[in-house]
Amino acid sequence: MFKQCRYIFGGNGDNISPPFLPRKEEIIINIEFGELIKTNRENKMIKKRELGRYVGISGQYVSMIENGYIPSDEIIVRLAMVLDINENEIFKVAKRLPPNIYEKVMEMYYSGKLKL
Repeated sequence: MFKQCRYIFGGNGDNISPPFLPRKEEIIINIEFGELIKTNRENKMIKKRELGRYVGISGQYVSMIENGYIPSDEIIVRLAMVLDINENEIFKVAKRLPPNIYEKVMEMYYSGKLKL
């Protein structure tokens, strides 16, 4: 069910890598996450550039996300709000813990209530 592929950004003279991405590093791409964002954006009839403006990112970055790049938790939360996607669902598809759950887990771990 989880589809992934590997992309390499950076290299000789290619300018596809925005400054917030590591250059010449391998990045795992989650196609399922990108499809979720694209489908919801298209269902709301929002253009990539518009979605980017609402979320605070560029249209090119939206395109990268729709191609499977997983953004920061902050951007995921903003996408969920704008596209009316349940926050827990979007993090599940992104294969990440929602920030509120992560904080609770870390709190339990540091208090000794959770052993890993």
